[in-house]
Amino acid sequence: MICKVSRYERHSAEATSDLLSKGFRPVGEYRGSQQPWDIECLRCGFQFASTRAKIKRGDVKNCPNCREKLRSIFAQEASDVMRSAGLSPLEDYPGKNSAPWKCTCDRCGSQVSPTFANVKSGGGGCIYCGIKAVAKSKVIPSDVAIKVMNDANLKPLEP
Repeated sequence: MICKVSRYERHSAEATSDLLSKGFRPVGEYRGSQQPWDIECLRCGFQFASTRAKIKRGDVKNCPNCREKLRSIFAQEASDVMRSAGLSPLEDYPGKNSAPWKCTCDRCGSQVSPTFANVKSGGGGCIYCGIKAVAKSKVIPSDVAIKVMNDANLKPLEP
């Protein structure tokens, strides 16, 4: 006798296997790819409902509980990056890397609003200190300026 597996049972087994590979386990009964399905996160044990379609296309990478934990960890790491760049955040992480983030510059005390993306990619964060650094890099040292003046048969009258 040949044992046939129904289409529903095959889909249910595939859905369960897919769910386990994504880090979740089924809690409730599978009712179809578009129907809410009670599942549990294997990392934290949090239970929530989602659909197989969302899980399959990658919309559910983390459970809501893990997502909140990851968001708070990232916000703390972002604050640490800003502090290491000489900036003291005046508000919580704005939620987007490209959003202005109000900070105080530890070097000059100015209130600035750089983006996290700019600071992380190597930007200084404080426009005022950046302008001073560029201006300072273009200043010719005194001994070089005096030598240039002497070579041109000119006598410097001031420093």
